[in-house]
Amino acid sequence: MTETATCPCCGQPMAVERPTNLASLPMSIMQQTILRRLIKAYPASVDTDAMQDHVYSGVGDPPLSAGTIMAIQMNRLRKILNRHGWTVPTERGGRGNHARYRLMKLEAGDAPSRSS
Repeated sequence: MTETATCPCCGQPMAVERPTNLASLPMSIMQQTILRRLIKAYPASVDTDAMQDHVYSGVGDPPLSAGTIMAIQMNRLRKILNRHGWTVPTERGGRGNHARYRLMKLEAGDAPSRSS
């Protein structure tokens, strides 16, 4: 189903087909939670802090190791998605910026990146 979304670069409306079929892939509950949030935001990105808050919502305070847990789960999710032509590159944060996650379709012939 095609929906209208806002282009994350120019802010103009654009037609988007959300990759909802990815949500049926076998994965852990945490990976499903992350993926559903990325699909909802697609094609825009999600701030890493906002993603962590989303994953741990309803649990109270996240564990001290939440950042490490998120990194491990994102790495595992990337491996699953790469086999289906998608990836989640991390948009690195610089001075004053937060890192972000986004769902991205791999182009034909693109090799899945081991660092993504």
